[in-house]
Amino acid sequence: MPSKKPAAKSTASAPGEMIPGAPGTEPPTVAEPTEPRAVAAEAGEQPPDVTPSAALSQVGQSWPVTRRIVGDDPDLKGLRAVRKEIFAAGMVPHAPRVPLMLAEAFRHAKAIGGWGDATDALSAAGCSTDAPSVVLADSPTDALSQLTDLLGTHRVWEHFALP
Repeated sequence: MPSKKPAAKSTASAPGEMIPGAPGTEPPTVAEPTEPRAVAAEAGEQPPDVTPSAALSQVGQSWPVTRRIVGDDPDLKGLRAVRKEIFAAGMVPHAPRVPLMLAEAFRHAKAIGGWGDATDALSAAGCSTDAPSVVLADSPTDALSQLTDLLGTHRVWEHFALP
């Protein structure tokens, strides 16, 4: 018959209570954030050369919009016909994802263009129509012509400008 070992005694007074001084019970230390160049200079060292981030290198740059994918429906005739029937039946079209998508695009400083009642949709999504990333025009073609230059910069970096 196997022998039974007595259970180890714990100094904790309640289940789940940490035992002072036991491994893993000390709160983790958090290093203060420091700028690497300042740390190197303080140590009397030359900071290393680093390759700039490709994502951050987008700031102030522009790329061609050729072959850029923009929101478009390949079956515009069908869409127009369905929309006409919706209004003729007295219904109101509603796309619940539109406010979310507008808010996300606005938050990421993406170029947003609109015409007609676009101000209502933008306001409902919490987007400022005065932001440099928002283009409002009298017609779709005017909106597109104003939007094209903004699309080349990936984001409208002025959107993040400090007051």
